[in-house]
Amino acid sequence: MNICKKCNTEFNGNFCPSCGFPIKLKTIDGEYIFDEFKSVFNLEKGIFFTVKNLFLKPGPTVREFMNEDRTKLVKPILFLIICSLLFTLAQQFLNFQSYFMDFQEESIFQKLFEWLSKNYGYSNILMAIPIALWTKIFFRKQNYNYYQIFTILSYFIGISVLIQTIFGIINGTTNLKVVQIGFIIGSIYVAWAIGQFFERPKRWSYFKGFLSYILGAITFLILVVSIGYVTLKIL
Repeated sequence: MNICKKCNTEFNGNFCPSCGFPIKLKTIDGEYIFDEFKSVFNLEKGIFFTVKNLFLKPGPTVREFMNEDRTKLVKPILFLIICSLLFTLAQQFLNFQSYFMDFQEESIFQKLFEWLSKNYGYSNILMAIPIALWTKIFFRKQNYNYYQIFTILSYFIGISVLIQTIFGIINGTTNLKVVQIGFIIGSIYVAWAIGQFFERPKRWSYFKGFLSYILGAITFLILVVSIGYVTLKIL
């Protein structure tokens, strides 16, 4: 008989039937480190499966996650964070910029937008907040609350960031100025994905998805400018 080191239950076998604690801990080796890495980034859920399905059929994929099965995809907020991290790493190594606005004179506004440009991946997480609000307004007749819509957008904006990352890598390795093209394509993707998720009527849904994204981005920029203005007044 073995005695569980965690709950002191006597048992036969390799795992405690009461708490599931193993009789012997796994050796810390290369395989262990790799498993931990996968666990931290939730890769065992299928990052490539998530990306592939969000690229090809974002609406049905996220509807299935919301209403039927939440085990197949990487968790939404984590997915957005991973995509943002990839963008930031590519940006730091290849030194490409994705400017929100360009100020010639040094000011609090210039510093704010410079930070947003250098941390563009993380800025998308913040931008998702007003975009979700506008999406909720335009699709208020749909039976989804704000938090559900934010979850939906985490997937769509994550893919948008990946698209921009691809164009950023092209920009950084070939010197072709295509970063802003990536932003445009990424924005079109988000509008298309929102419209596909809400589905009916399709054309009107795509248009409302486009307005939700654009108005959300504008609202985000207005908030940033407002923060800069208030900070300037205080200083």
